[in-house]
Amino acid sequence: QTFFSGKESLIILFLGSLILVLSFDFLKFLSFYIKFNNLESKLIFFLILLIAYATIFHNSIEFEKFNSALIWGSYVILILIYFYIIPKLLIEFPKIFTTFLNIVSNFGFVFSFVGLVMFFANIHPLAEYSYVMLSLINHPNNTSMVITITLIPTLYLLIGKWHIFTSIGKSFYIFSFLIQLVGQLFTYTRAGMIASSVGLMIFFIFYYRGKSLYMIPFVILFIPLLGLAFFQ
Repeated sequence: QTFFSGKESLIILFLGSLILVLSFDFLKFLSFYIKFNNLESKLIFFLILLIAYATIFHNSIEFEKFNSALIWGSYVILILIYFYIIPKLLIEFPKIFTTFLNIVSNFGFVFSFVGLVMFFANIHPLAEYSYVMLSLINHPNNTSMVITITLIPTLYLLIGKWHIFTSIGKSFYIFSFLIQLVGQLFTYTRAGMIASSVGLMIFFIFYYRGKSLYMIPFVILFIPLLGLAFFQ
């Protein structure tokens, strides 16, 4: 934050442009067309339209400054990289996909573990946020965003790779998931709690199908006993 505050968009534009140049395929570009034959593509396109509509018609001030133009440019590059280039790479090379998930998951574990140690050891670099877990970031909302991203890949690895994990591996991913979940609660960020809850619910519904109905009593117990206390 000290070194890069306000310069994030410039860094994204530089590194992102480099990635786009290195991954550019001229022949495919000549025959480029957009596919909307699956639900994920339709949802992503719909979300992009919503963001554009909300910004243009309800927050047009975002286009009045040069720095805002840089930020929007970085958004475009990030969307191309994270919704096209990286997914394409991960689909073509399944081993890289697993490695990618492990990197995300393990970073979430370290991030949350360090944050919780700092929180319970009363190490608060920013006094104004001494009541929440910050970890390596200077605002609880941003801390929560990181855990929102890392929590689901951790659960995916825990359940999807359960049959190949040793007992040590199983114990580690269970511990990692719980640490990240507790870390999310101690950010006291309601948006993050809602996002993680909805993400977990969708994951379990897709994975367990009809069996997910058996989880309803646990959810009914968990929310009033623990969730509401953090949420309030």
